[in-house]
Amino acid sequence: MASLSPSGVTRRTLLAGALSVSACKTTAPICTSSKVQPGHALLLRINGQDVLREVSGNIPVTDNISAPFTAETLFRVASISKLAVAETAKTLAATGRLSLTEDVSAQFKTPLRHPQFPNTLITVQNLLSHTSAILDPPEYWVAAPGTIDPLITPEIFISDARPGDYFNYANFNYGLAATVMEALTQTRFDHLARDFALAPLTLDAGFNYAGVSRSRRVQASPLFRRDPNADCPDWIAQVDDSLTRTQPGPTILSAPDYDLSTYVPGRNGTLFSPQGGLRASFSDLLTMGEAWLLSDAEPLWNSATQPGETLDNHFIQFGLGRYIYPAETSPIPGVRLIGHAGEAYGFYGGLWAAPDHNAVFTFGQLGSTLDGPAMTGGLPNLRSTTRAYFDRIAPYLRA
Repeated sequence: MASLSPSGVTRRTLLAGALSVSACKTTAPICTSSKVQPGHALLLRINGQDVLREVSGNIPVTDNISAPFTAETLFRVASISKLAVAETAKTLAATGRLSLTEDVSAQFKTPLRHPQFPNTLITVQNLLSHTSAILDPPEYWVAAPGTIDPLITPEIFISDARPGDYFNYANFNYGLAATVMEALTQTRFDHLARDFALAPLTLDAGFNYAGVSRSRRVQASPLFRRDPNADCPDWIAQVDDSLTRTQPGPTILSAPDYDLSTYVPGRNGTLFSPQGGLRASFSDLLTMGEAWLLSDAEPLWNSATQPGETLDNHFIQFGLGRYIYPAETSPIPGVRLIGHAGEAYGFYGGLWAAPDHNAVFTFGQLGSTLDGPAMTGGLPNLRSTTRAYFDRIAPYLRA
């Protein structure tokens, strides 16, 4: 099996790339007041009752004025967004408008086939479980009015890795899956996610702010990074500055004066950042977790029996759009966990459920140093901050 890792690229760098969202950056870095403390939250709900609720931080309004960060504050939730994509696909499949297990090549001008395995089908299930044998290209997004097809090249496939057999976490999988959903329904992905995943939960949330009420959007929080060695050692807004939050309509990458109403669904599923562009709050995430994660999940890939890039045991098992940590290798020993981590632009967090305990929890901080928290190197291999959050939750879930 050929190695996934490009020469000279560390596995820590690969993890950062896997979980980060480089597409659709919506602001230039702006040095903010040192008085701003990025939002932080840790929420735990068991049997429908709030058991742990910690929220702190603030949101910059102007250079010298800030507002409190709350559990209702909207922000970009990074790869936790992939849970909403998977739910959209599952619901479309349940209504007969999408097959999770049929070939998707017909939905692209360039057939989506591995050059070394041209007779092996690639399915939506492969894409959402990262078993498509696809790598992220250098840029896994396309600005409107471009199409996704130029990104489908032989170079995106892992050499000697047969689709369906090999796991590799790749954000591009979700841009491809969103394109398939659009093509089959002739509906924009942001509308599909709204109608089939978010609206049933009555959430005022959306991909790239699509459908989010103006009153909630203007109160959203940026994500932050800080470089103590830079000219601006304070917190620097990385995404969703005040201009972004107050403009009308969805935030997309596009040519100047592009008219979104001219977009033809099925041409570019990366447009609304399905890999990580959902804007939601920590309270919203709890609602999603209760609705989507408390039933058991089938592993579609298992590192114990199948080949794949585990990133030094960060990935143990994976299902349809979700991590699965079995009880024997769980961050909370003995407790099976299902959910998803998120890392982008300084945000490090996650949304998780322990179905056997009827528990859902979410956590994260909206600011970090430039390099982000270190990896612990344990089993599973987690960020140090994530490890600390799991440790905080553990006493509430042990018998």
